[in-house]
Amino acid sequence: MGGKLSDRHELLDRPQEVQLHWTRGRQYEKNWIPIADRAVACPAGYVWVAYSLCPHVILLCSLTSGRCEEAYRTKLPGCKLLTGLSLTSTLVYSAASDSLVGVCHRKSNRPEMNQGLEYEHFYYHIEPRPPFAILSISAPFQLPPFFSQATIARELENDGSQLDDIQYVSGAVLGNGGAELVLTYGIADCTALIARLALRTVIESLSLQTALLHLNSSDQTRASSLDAIGSEDEHREVVPAAPPGVALFSRTM
Repeated sequence: MGGKLSDRHELLDRPQEVQLHWTRGRQYEKNWIPIADRAVACPAGYVWVAYSLCPHVILLCSLTSGRCEEAYRTKLPGCKLLTGLSLTSTLVYSAASDSLVGVCHRKSNRPEMNQGLEYEHFYYHIEPRPPFAILSISAPFQLPPFFSQATIARELENDGSQLDDIQYVSGAVLGNGGAELVLTYGIADCTALIARLALRTVIESLSLQTALLHLNSSDQTRASSLDAIGSEDEHREVVPAAPPGVALFSRTM
């Protein structure tokens, strides 16, 4: 049954699947993140979609045809130092920081330890309006384990730590009146869990990491960082032509 959520959001009686496509995308991709928070303005009939982190590419996608066009491209100075980052969770709006907060991840193999995959998570937050530039990325962290708990480990006949290293955050919402960041995540494709974190602590970790990241991309490392990232001009937003009948937002840099 359809029902009204707000002046801008309605439930559909018959939801329709729309396959998104971008001419510059690869054949198989799964980490596109819609920016669909109510605090974010978007042209009617379209949705903003985050495509990649470094550079931070934002697409504008039609909800009828599924056609996507690149709308914005920005780079956080020093982001190339954090190689292999992929988008993970949905983004939620934090009024305290006036930003959209989410989680990204990086996975790596550990053959030197005769172990399999390891996933690391990072908080990040972006501007809640075009060009949606990344403001900062946190230090890496892992979420609470499951299989290495004593009762589970006994059943597995090992410590379960290798399974606990395979974590994936699938969603994010605000809880407790906006005071908590609630993350849904899975471990080893076997179990689903929820983690509750104080949003204030997440924002504070991002603020601290902003200073550290800029320090690491300046002084003695600045030259090598810019060689990897590109020229200063590449950090400015790029606004290509809008799809027919759509007005894109822009700002003066």
